[in-house]
Amino acid sequence: MGPLAWAICCLVGGLLLLEGSASVPRLRLSYRDLLSANRSAIFLGSQGSLDLQAMYLDEDRDRLFLGGRDALYSLRLDQAWPDPRETECANFVRVLQTYNRTHLLACGTGAFQPICALITVGHRGEHVLYLEPHTVESGRGRCPHEPSRTFASTFVGGELYTGLTADFLGREAMIFRSGAPRPALRSDSDQSLLHDPRFVMAARIPDNPDQDNDKVYFFFSETVPSPDGGPGHVTVSRVGRVCVNDAGGQRVLVNKWSTFLKARLVCSVPGPGGAETHFDQLEDVFLLWPKARKNVEVYALFSTVSAVFQGFAVCVYHMADIWEVFNGPFAHRDGPQHQWGPYGGKVPFPRPGVCPSKMTAKPGRPLGSTKDYPDEALQFVRAHPLMFQPVRPWHGRPVLIKTNLAQLLRQIVVDRVEAEDGTYDVIFLGTDSGSVLKVMALQAAGSAEPEEVLLEELQVFKVPTPITEMEISVKRQMLYVGSQLGVAQLRLHQCETYGRACAECCLARDPYCAWDGASCTRYRPSLGKRRFRRQDIRHGNPAVQCLGQSQDEKASGLAATRVYGTEHNSTFLECLPKSPQAAVRWFLQRAEDEGPDQDNDKVYFFFSETVPSPDGGPGHVTVSRVGRVCVNDAGGQRVLVNKWSTFLKARLVCSVPGPGGAETHFDQLEDVFLLWPKARKNVEVYALFSTVRWAHLAPLYPSITGPTSGLLVPLGFAVCVYHMADIWEVFNGPFAHRDGPQHQWGPYGGKVPFPRPGVCPSKMTAKPGRPLGSTKDYPDEALQFVRAHPLMFQPVRPWHGRPVLIKTNLAQLLRQIVVDRVEAEDGTYDVIFLGTDSGSVLKVMALQAAGSAEPEEVLLEELQVFKVPTPITEMEISVKRQMLYVGSQLGVAQLRLHQCETYGRACAECCLARDPYCAWDGASCTRYRPSLGKRRFRRQDIRHGNPAVQCLGQSQDEKASGLAATRVYGTEHNSTFLECLPKSPQAAVRWFLQRAEDEGPDQVKTDERVLQIEQGLLFRRLSRLDAGTYTCTTLEHGFSQTVVRLALEVIVAAQLDSLYPGGPRLEEPPTRGGLASALPKAWYKDILQLTGFAHLPQVDEYCERVWCRGIGEHSASFRSQGKQAKGKNWAGLLLGKKVKSRGQAERNRTPREVEAT
Repeated sequence: MGPLAWAICCLVGGLLLLEGSASVPRLRLSYRDLLSANRSAIFLGSQGSLDLQAMYLDEDRDRLFLGGRDALYSLRLDQAWPDPRETECANFVRVLQTYNRTHLLACGTGAFQPICALITVGHRGEHVLYLEPHTVESGRGRCPHEPSRTFASTFVGGELYTGLTADFLGREAMIFRSGAPRPALRSDSDQSLLHDPRFVMAARIPDNPDQDNDKVYFFFSETVPSPDGGPGHVTVSRVGRVCVNDAGGQRVLVNKWSTFLKARLVCSVPGPGGAETHFDQLEDVFLLWPKARKNVEVYALFSTVSAVFQGFAVCVYHMADIWEVFNGPFAHRDGPQHQWGPYGGKVPFPRPGVCPSKMTAKPGRPLGSTKDYPDEALQFVRAHPLMFQPVRPWHGRPVLIKTNLAQLLRQIVVDRVEAEDGTYDVIFLGTDSGSVLKVMALQAAGSAEPEEVLLEELQVFKVPTPITEMEISVKRQMLYVGSQLGVAQLRLHQCETYGRACAECCLARDPYCAWDGASCTRYRPSLGKRRFRRQDIRHGNPAVQCLGQSQDEKASGLAATRVYGTEHNSTFLECLPKSPQAAVRWFLQRAEDEGPDQDNDKVYFFFSETVPSPDGGPGHVTVSRVGRVCVNDAGGQRVLVNKWSTFLKARLVCSVPGPGGAETHFDQLEDVFLLWPKARKNVEVYALFSTVRWAHLAPLYPSITGPTSGLLVPLGFAVCVYHMADIWEVFNGPFAHRDGPQHQWGPYGGKVPFPRPGVCPSKMTAKPGRPLGSTKDYPDEALQFVRAHPLMFQPVRPWHGRPVLIKTNLAQLLRQIVVDRVEAEDGTYDVIFLGTDSGSVLKVMALQAAGSAEPEEVLLEELQVFKVPTPITEMEISVKRQMLYVGSQLGVAQLRLHQCETYGRACAECCLARDPYCAWDGASCTRYRPSLGKRRFRRQDIRHGNPAVQCLGQSQDEKASGLAATRVYGTEHNSTFLECLPKSPQAAVRWFLQRAEDEGPDQVKTDERVLQIEQGLLFRRLSRLDAGTYTCTTLEHGFSQTVVRLALEVIVAAQLDSLYPGGPRLEEPPTRGGLASALPKAWYKDILQLTGFAHLPQVDEYCERVWCRGIGEHSASFRSQGKQAKGKNWAGLLLGKKVKSRGQAERNRTPREVEAT
């Protein structure tokens, strides 16, 4: 047995969080986990699927009402739904509102004829549910005609307020009021108040204690012409309102809203220069009512409709801000450009949009109803329904931003929770995949950007399905989640799932939960103080909160578990952290290990960070860094105790020099690969960078970057190479120091203490009479200096001062890099493998030409490693085995670095590939292996790829290859396609036509009738003059090669019509069934008299290949019946899988080979 070794898996929670851990939940619970923990209960209806359209939570009756397809359900909240009630209803139930103490108002689509009825539900404590047949009436204007159309409704004072499209075609959008003795009220269709609205919510929100001022608010999105007068339309979100006591006008706006006003809801992220990134599509709204039922807060979920990136944001609005906007100036179009501006004229009395109340009374003229309003006021509100000022969110920005999510956010509810150190709003977000995100947004003091704390991700439904409804019961501490599959009852919290230790409970940062000294339990506020009320929502620091609650191995009794593995075989050590936010570290303790490595050894870190603008301007910029610490660093004695005393960092610059000294920077570090030479010295650092820009500023300010990674757009990628000697030189150079009136960065000009900050304790630090064998022996002056000056002034610049490779305007993003140094016939080349976010690997070289500053890019291959596009997250290379190991969330692929025979069977194809792994050996394209002796047939030209020089005597013409013309047929006035698939996408394709009467071939001229496409030559309408021999040739690096020769014969249309005057046309191929039953024999043989019987075998073969290809098993049986007697081998006639190729632009950037799994 080998030496005993201990492998320890350490979970460092709260101290070493992974980068971007805010987007990773503290707990991720599956559907099975929720059921096993008794946290959720599912109701799927009597048919196994609800097809849910409406959900109404009635806590007064302790009932949950569900409207599905052809059914209405009632569930009791005090039970786990063992006794549901069901009644039949009209089609899809869309409206469920309380009508009175014993009835509900329900409306359904009614097969495109909406109907409404009253449903008896009984008093509190009763569980009855049945429809009152005599109450059935038309639901037009109350319910949409289709289940998929968005709408919003609320029931106030015996009347139903609805925002919907009321007509069958979905074109007439309106806000409608019905159901009371008063006449129905609707929007003015001639007024164009609403522009293709998407209603989200309607609710009654009182302005003040005077009920005459009560209003119903509508939240919706609409598509309007561009407000700046530009072309096209934009999506904006709105809040609109109408007075509850609106009765319409007497002469103007009769039976139409006379108090309707609307304002824009803005949810945007401020950017540099005053520009903003907007989230304009309103997804859902939740009203957070305080206990006093005053000053309601509006939580709104938005999405961005930009094609640049996909993101979601949550903005919070105070009703006081909404009222202020509605009391502000009206919007008005004026000026030569008809731009929007504030209305500057006289506003009539009473102010448009104001409800009739005591405030509208005027001496001698009481205005007790909108019918008493003067025509001037009604004309004004008809012409000016929009407010000029938008409603801006609390703090002027979203409280939560989510970008690059795997799912879409659709629903939002919020719960205000009282914790030990304050009150927190817990946000529950429903997704389109059937999961719920439980998240908080903490506003830190002195910071404009809230901190996101993702507590849990709960997979509510077994099958991914969009969540369409969510209701919260604070009284029962339950969340009710609805989808088309069914409804789930979900507990808002289950504290014991976080863990059994104080640290785990504290790290959860869940305001519902606290450590009580023995377990993680529900936090309940109380007047008296309890000794063990451990909770830290704002910081989640277990080191402070859990003093005396030791988690080390001795306290927990964690002993080593012995496992076994056999030499030269694979072995797996499992370590599953409870929280995805924890960083996992493995430590190995061997019995023979004694101490650290050599004195000067250092650990280098490569990373990106966001820092304030170095020129003192506003905003932040992203920079890439290389940092290092000494392996034997022990911290200081009095200063930097138990902290790094040798840490230094420097900037990694990867930029393209431009005119006037300007540079285009690639600042976001994506991946790093260390290329170790055989001597294990002078390692080279290959770094992959991306450049990021603010989405809204990318076209205007290409040099500006911002601090929020989710809002940045990768515009390009670059690979830079650094020598360690250059990195060491920078760390031995001047330190960076802020000085001067503007606090600009400059080199430190003062005295640098001894030993030099950042130097490891070794023989070099020894001073006569004062040996410095440890950093604890360093003087305080040196430690204070390194603490104040961790940054070096000079940046680390790449080899040759510029990137070796630049990739822009890619369809995919580059994420990983590995490099292999390959020895070829004419030198050594570095082959770069780049992993993308689409599951492919690019195999590329960068050749530095003599006298040229810019390297030449040679894209050798594009390999689609995974069947489903998925980001490549890991790549490792084995030079010994000549293998590349590619990892993604789907799995891991083992990929050969080369397969030379795929380039082709000719010397020219092997030479044109320019792959340093491959060479022509006189017979085939094989792996190049360096040897001391010279071989005659070692044909390889990486730098130029010129087959004319390398392949002398290796003829590629038709005689040598025996390439003969293949006969094909087409009918006059019909379309015909000649296929030509070059092996290399880099080759230019040319077509030549040789007619019988011509002496030589002519190049085919394309027009609207004859099109040259990527797969071949397409005749949209064939002419008899198109007959002849077509030759498809490729041209690459001056070398021409014939790919295919096709002899096209045209069947004259007149002869075909005379032969089959009433029969099927040739261009109408028979169906699958018709080929089996109606045509037992090859009917196309009847037309052979048009071409002559000399070519009967060729025509027979061609027709069956064209007409029978792809029909499946019957095609195989059809061939076997008619062709076995003739001895035809049809396997060679089936076309193989087509290889996808990229565009023909920029030939040097197109891969030589495109392979797919």
